[in-house]
Amino acid sequence: MAERRGKRAVIISNIKSDSIEQAIFILRSSSAEPTAAAVGRGIVEEAQEIINNYINTIEMPEAAERSVRSRRFAAVLAVLAFILSAAAAAVCLLLD
Repeated sequence: MAERRGKRAVIISNIKSDSIEQAIFILRSSSAEPTAAAVGRGIVEEAQEIINNYINTIEMPEAAERSVRSRRFAAVLAVLAFILSAAAAAVCLLLD
């Protein structure tokens, strides 16, 4: 009689991400079964590393782009404030 085994999965919650709520990893079946505690720690660490790599490659560049845009916007505002201040000073000098 053949033995049928189901797939094993690990669900990671509480991920520090704006777009990921949970991650579900389907585990490969292996012929050699190490102890459950050793597998559990190793699997969770590997899953967390995969999640962190995803966040760093997908989410961080988007946040960096937003940061660049806001710095660019602040620079434009600073230039405009300088020009308006210079214009106001010129008007004051002309009126004296």
